[in-house]
Amino acid sequence: MNVQSRPQAILCSVAHNRTVLFGRINRRQMSGQAALGERTFADDMGALAESCLTRAVTNDRKYGSREWIAADLSVDPHGTFLTGILGYTVRDQFRSFDEGAWSWVKGETLNATGATAVTVVPFAVDLSEHGRWVGFATSQSIRQQAFSDGFSAVLNEAVKRLDLWPTDWEFDLVVSRTKVRSWIADNPNVVRMVRRLQHSNPGRDLDSDRRYMRSLGATSMEETYKAAKNERLDTASQAFEEKLIGLETGDASINLWAQPEDGGQKVLFKSDTKSDSASVDEFGANLTNGMELVQRALADYIASK
Repeated sequence: MNVQSRPQAILCSVAHNRTVLFGRINRRQMSGQAALGERTFADDMGALAESCLTRAVTNDRKYGSREWIAADLSVDPHGTFLTGILGYTVRDQFRSFDEGAWSWVKGETLNATGATAVTVVPFAVDLSEHGRWVGFATSQSIRQQAFSDGFSAVLNEAVKRLDLWPTDWEFDLVVSRTKVRSWIADNPNVVRMVRRLQHSNPGRDLDSDRRYMRSLGATSMEETYKAAKNERLDTASQAFEEKLIGLETGDASINLWAQPEDGGQKVLFKSDTKSDSASVDEFGANLTNGMELVQRALADYIASK
């Protein structure tokens, strides 16, 4: 007698990954946008790492007040990367279970302030003078804008208290032109573009746009391009290609709107939310491992540029 075997359940282990996003630290002196002084970026970051002053409070309409702290800052033996942990504190109540009364109601309630698994993330910084690339792991609570706000805040607070110059440090997300081109390939009918340009750093070799910004005392400029009715922007032109300059270094950002072939609602591309990224293994509560994974991902990203 033939015995038909029952189907066996196949257990697949799903690998959990963490997303690492990339950006760049830009040091900008808004007043006059003069060239930087003689101190190197690595020297400044080393001073910040040793200062224990990388703590700042931000206020946001959505999230309210947050105290951010960048800690565990360490430069590798080769002086190539700085790694650390950025996080903010939260206050919450914890109710213990009363074993004797077998009751949650009668359990003691404790108030505690600290960080949780989703309010701290590891990061790494490339210390080369013309690099200044940053990689950071995201969490449920810390994504693009939150990290940018918190990281910029702690840097500027420490720079101010250490009296370093210049005093305007910003963290800008970066996106490759290939990512923009890939989106355009899927959405060719680009009908509108808004480009925002900031000062480059270290403030040398200003182009005509930035010279004009400086003459007005402006920190940024915004320009809008709109296609004629039933037409689309020439995204294959050299003029359009030149408008992508700065995306890969954080000096520019763009929003693109494309009209679908079926005439439906326009599709939007925002470079601020499409930063270059990589995937690393989930490190859970092992933040030391997390810093190592992020540093490795950043090194691979730099090597690919």
